[in-house]
Amino acid sequence: MANTKQQKQVVIERYNTLLTKYKNIILIDIKDIKTKDIENFKNELEDSVFLLAKNTLLEKVLNDFEIKLTDENFVGRLAVTFTNDEFSKVIKSLVKLADLTKQIEVRRSYIEGKTFTSTETISFKDIGTKEELISKLLGMLNYPTQGLVNVLNSNIQKLVFVLNIIANKNTVEEVTK
Repeated sequence: MANTKQQKQVVIERYNTLLTKYKNIILIDIKDIKTKDIENFKNELEDSVFLLAKNTLLEKVLNDFEIKLTDENFVGRLAVTFTNDEFSKVIKSLVKLADLTKQIEVRRSYIEGKTFTSTETISFKDIGTKEELISKLLGMLNYPTQGLVNVLNSNIQKLVFVLNIIANKNTVEEVTK
């Protein structure tokens, strides 16, 4: 059953609102997936919206926002994820869902102004979240100073150890006299 003009306008307004609020978009080819699996995926997301797309309406709104995707991306049953969440985290959840159900496939993504293919989008899962990257960077920055502190402390520890031996040796000589 075709949607009325008013219903289509409501959908277009919703897409406009979501595109204004969220800076990242993922287009997903969706087949026969269980509602429970979709709900589990949605629960893993924080600052994201996942919904089934009206292909022609979504394409029209994306073109209005000057987000150019090819016509082949709007064929079949589509879902779209709008997100401001950690992109690698969202992709990890999507890949996990795809592996679990074998019913979805990432088609394309639009991340902070740049369009990515399916393969490029999936490769983001290997990057790690912002917190993981920051902790690795801090560890790498801390390593040289920690090494220097250990080297400087080891000489002091050796000196204290030698002085303790000399002090104990003098104490032992006094006791034996």
